[in-house]
Amino acid sequence: MYSPLAFLKLLCMCMARTYFPFAHTCVCQGRVKALVNNGQLSFVNGGWCMHDEAATHFMGMIDQTTLGHNFLKETFDYTPTVGWQIDPFGHSATQASLLSAEAGFDALYFGRIDYQDLNLRRDSKRVEGIWRGSADLKESAQVFWGLTGSYGGNYGPPEGFCYDNFCSDIPMMDDPTLTDYNVPDRVANFVDAAYDQANQARGNSIMMTMGSDFQYENSEVSSGVAAQTQTSMRLC
Repeated sequence: MYSPLAFLKLLCMCMARTYFPFAHTCVCQGRVKALVNNGQLSFVNGGWCMHDEAATHFMGMIDQTTLGHNFLKETFDYTPTVGWQIDPFGHSATQASLLSAEAGFDALYFGRIDYQDLNLRRDSKRVEGIWRGSADLKESAQVFWGLTGSYGGNYGPPEGFCYDNFCSDIPMMDDPTLTDYNVPDRVANFVDAAYDQANQARGNSIMMTMGSDFQYENSEVSSGVAAQTQTSMRLC
């Protein structure tokens, strides 16, 4: 049974620096492993870092990915199945074939692409598809790909839905006795954002990402708003 509120972790380097020095007791480490087993803590990409794709040698890309995947397997018996290259400026066929399809990934997500390419893909509903990264390997090295960040050419939440300590977007005010009660309006805005994203894709499902750099520092704000939004959408 998977929790409706799950957290994705990307960089194994950061995970290792947190898990071993600070979660030094068996109790703490057991709790982290339980979150992984319950599907509440998942890992995408699984590399030691998120490597670049333009100025890096393919051996460096392989080595750091292997290091991260070994850490996850040995520590949590976990194998990532989704690639997550949201910050490199440009994307290579090597990443799609060698380090996605042949690494056992079911999908590869990335954020940054050229603005002209992005506009064309959004207008023609081609913000996701199948990438055959190797002309020689053809179907055996193909992987599903999609854009992150509500197809905005970057990563992060839909516009107007940044909730954390340093965000300034309109918060969810759920007390109907107060004058600033805004649940219906906020839910309507969120539904509009979902439809806007859906109208740029051809499938029946979209991935709406929440959070960004240095966010989820306040779990009560971030997770609380997510739970409120889910509940409010059901009620409305």
